[in-house]
Amino acid sequence: MDVNITWDDVPWLDYRKQISEGITDGEPVGWVVTHERALLQLATADGPVRAELSGRFRHLADLGAAELPAVGDFVAYRPGEPAQIDRVLPRKSAFRRKEAGVRTEAQVLCANADLAIIVTTAPGMDADDPGHELDDFSLRRIERYTATLDPRIRSLVILNKCDLVADPQAVRAYVAAELPGTIVVALSALTGDGVDALEGILEPGNVAVMVGSSGCGKSTLINRLAGAEAKTGHIRYTDGRGRHTTTTRSMYRLPNGGIVVDTPGMREVQVWAEDETGGDPVAQAFPEIAELEDLCKFSDCRHEHEPGCAVKEQLAEGSILPDRYRSYLQLRNAVGLTSEMRRQKARERGRQIAKFSRQLKKDRNR
Repeated sequence: MDVNITWDDVPWLDYRKQISEGITDGEPVGWVVTHERALLQLATADGPVRAELSGRFRHLADLGAAELPAVGDFVAYRPGEPAQIDRVLPRKSAFRRKEAGVRTEAQVLCANADLAIIVTTAPGMDADDPGHELDDFSLRRIERYTATLDPRIRSLVILNKCDLVADPQAVRAYVAAELPGTIVVALSALTGDGVDALEGILEPGNVAVMVGSSGCGKSTLINRLAGAEAKTGHIRYTDGRGRHTTTTRSMYRLPNGGIVVDTPGMREVQVWAEDETGGDPVAQAFPEIAELEDLCKFSDCRHEHEPGCAVKEQLAEGSILPDRYRSYLQLRNAVGLTSEMRRQKARERGRQIAKFSRQLKKDRNR
């Protein structure tokens, strides 16, 4: 499906109401609608524009002084072929994850999104159910996605490929009970069953980013919502998994005026959970734990061995699921480890800059 976003679809006025700083009147502005390797496609008031980073911007990004643009970003650019992107305008939200591996850098999956749609295959409820071997489903992975979100981005979970399970609504009820506070929708992108429930959630003018593992059916679902012919990869009906079909990040306008961003499948979800809002995305992912934190005896309670811990009390009473509690601790500790690694890297960078400055002064005095 071709990208169909024009400037008329861009939520520029809504963005300007929320962001007042960092915008210069008369400066050409574009909205990143596709990002493939080094090239980006912008929707602008003058039509579609192909663009790349300017040399200065790329240098600042390499130094860690600027963040690279992502789909959904508003950018300032200089016309040309290709146009040169000079800077990213302030974001009202950003969906970040920690880059895979040992690097302690954030990767922005989508900017200025209003909603994150976490797509997974539906779990089989019965060992004899032929759909039981849908091994993409993982409660813990869904929690990691939710904990990665900017607190300003709402989330919902899609259980796809429900045509391969006996009782989709029983599956939906089971997952909703295991993920307190999470909106869960069961559907089949292939047959269209249940898709109308999602269409009612995607509001005109809002941006939804769709994430999930390779083969979970994101592209098929977007094509179903857009009314386009499905472009699914080959489906192995023994386990219901599809092959990876998306290699770029692109956004599409839906018939009702909603906008959805398709993203490549992610092999791993490493939590970043740090943003300029000062919020706590991990706590947001576990509302049943977050709402008890003010009731703990100590304000810095870590909910592990401290006396008077309201979370531990509710855990003992069965109001908090043990697996959820363990997942909460693991994610919180992972965020703490990443933060410490970033602080160490910042200190090392500071030492390198200081060493470089001393060498410059020494060379000047010769």
